[in-house]
Amino acid sequence: ASSSPYNGYSDGETQLIIANTQGTLCQHFERSFTCYAYTLFEKDGKQSMAGRMSLGRRFDELNPTYCIEGGYNLARDLLDGVPVATGNYPAIFHINAL
Repeated sequence: ASSSPYNGYSDGETQLIIANTQGTLCQHFERSFTCYAYTLFEKDGKQSMAGRMSLGRRFDELNPTYCIEGGYNLARDLLDGVPVATGNYPAIFHINAL
């Protein structure tokens, strides 16, 4: 690996308020935490980059090891990739096919 060009941490808060003309009022508040790390690989004139992200409702739910190792392993595995030849390929556009 040559570097980790993108990595970071964030936390955010969301508040949802729903009301109607009948006087009903509902509120929801949540907080979330995120960390991510990307690895850049360079070898024999080829480059690959990949990353992973971890998300939790509490800080202690974050898994930075997953981000670091997962991004590293995927970037390493992608390094041997080659372009897909131009051509016609079947595509399925149906949600049940996923």
